[in-house]
Amino acid sequence: MFGYDPIHKQFKVLCMTRLSDGRDYQEHQVLTLGAPDRSWRMLECCIPHYGYPPKEICINGVLYYKSINKSTEAYLIVCFDLRSEKFSFIEVKVTLQSALLRGALINYSGKLGLFISEDNGYFRSSVSERSTSVQLWVLEDVEKQEWSDHIYLLPALWKNLVGRDYLFFAGVTRTNEIVLAPSCPSYPSFYLCYLNTKRDTVVVRFVEIQGIDVSDYYMDHVVLDHVEDVKLYDV
Repeated sequence: MFGYDPIHKQFKVLCMTRLSDGRDYQEHQVLTLGAPDRSWRMLECCIPHYGYPPKEICINGVLYYKSINKSTEAYLIVCFDLRSEKFSFIEVKVTLQSALLRGALINYSGKLGLFISEDNGYFRSSVSERSTSVQLWVLEDVEKQEWSDHIYLLPALWKNLVGRDYLFFAGVTRTNEIVLAPSCPSYPSFYLCYLNTKRDTVVVRFVEIQGIDVSDYYMDHVVLDHVEDVKLYDV
């Protein structure tokens, strides 16, 4: 897993070694990219855990990822501070477990969030023609582990707008618009969907990307706010 420490302006990689059964992570190591010492450093972690799945997000120098406590089987969100290289944990309450399992971790105004579709069955991090609303959980207080819950209604014409496409979470813009992208676009050209959540009913806009033929593609990966950097790091 990859993250950036804005204090020391360092990129770091967190590695977890697991057994052949794919569940139990035994060792945690960290590597600082571009540092004179290119060796991996062993880390101590007080709670043995494994990812579910290990899809991380880095917010203000803290790496967050979904996890399960090996001993208690309780659902957790692991917080790895890239500056201090210390672990902390957020216990997930019953009301939040479904969102954790099927939702997408997001950066919402510098806070950790979970985005899911309320009406789309198993694929709850996606939005389809069957969806009538989306839900956003935001971690308002890390120390107290307090979350806010927001449900936003999709417009009445949503079904006609999205057609048969499944739209998956792609990211959040700097103005807090949630960006969705189709996994297998039914249109000949690629497009993005922007959800403005400043109102109870979502304001939707579609942006077509000219010059990209996606008729032969199944999955497209979207990166927001990409800045090209040609600097090479030796590992």
